[in-house]
Amino acid sequence: MRSQEKIYNFYLIFSSFLSEKNLPSSTSDSFIIREVEEINLRHFHNQLTYKNNHNRNVLLANDSISDDIMQKVNWVLYVEDVVSFRWSLDTQIIFYHKLDQFSEELLKFWLYHITMPVYLSLAKVYKFLHTGAVEFENEALLFMAPSFGGKSTLTSYFLKKGHALITDDKLGVFKKDNTFWGVSSHSYSRPYRQMEVLGQKWMSIVKNPLPIKVIYILDRNDSYDSTLFKELYGVEKFQHLHQGAEMNFSHLVKEYIPFLAAVANSLPIFMISIPNDLNRLEEVYNSIINHLSELKERG
Repeated sequence: MRSQEKIYNFYLIFSSFLSEKNLPSSTSDSFIIREVEEINLRHFHNQLTYKNNHNRNVLLANDSISDDIMQKVNWVLYVEDVVSFRWSLDTQIIFYHKLDQFSEELLKFWLYHITMPVYLSLAKVYKFLHTGAVEFENEALLFMAPSFGGKSTLTSYFLKKGHALITDDKLGVFKKDNTFWGVSSHSYSRPYRQMEVLGQKWMSIVKNPLPIKVIYILDRNDSYDSTLFKELYGVEKFQHLHQGAEMNFSHLVKEYIPFLAAVANSLPIFMISIPNDLNRLEEVYNSIINHLSELKERG
């Protein structure tokens, strides 16, 4: 990646589809990614998170001098030994500084998979769900599960069957005209969740927001002999959605909880019990396709 390069990002190119945008009026379909010689972390004393992510410590912080972090501030995301990113929400320029274990592949991984969703969450452009998503008859089909719960494997299998990729991990969601829409992220898929691996690039990726049709909560177990579907209702729907919350920052909780409740009230959600056997993915795929046909007949 050159010292200054435009990064194409599907999260943004169709942000104009929204009736109200939180991004600056100059929003285009790309960000400027610019290398700098230093990002001084000492200026970013208001720390929001510090946790282990992909076996690295990751720090997200801003330079606000008060508790009101919604004012115009600078943000930094520090990835231990790899890279530091810095940005302000009123621009589309993201600065980065190389650390000892830096590589182009790691830069792209942390930019596409982590930094961009963080930016768009903080800017209140989209709410995010931890889910895989593919296209089915011009609608978004979502697979939710805990990390290593099988959602990326199933998403990848749908891709191999000819469905277009929306996302394999983090889905940007917004509501318009009483409909929840899913927005494509980037064109990489990681079916086996290897740490810090950018993934396989897919050419068939959805390039428009799609209405979300249904959410499947995966329950994978060695003891299951067949694929079973159980529709969820009420609080149970919300609880499973809450477990799949993504980029749910503390100062945004008051907005995020009503969002999850609205999704639960609006969309059909099913618990799907599937065999923990890669050799039976075709069987699982056919069961889901048949179930979608039943939903279509049900109206």
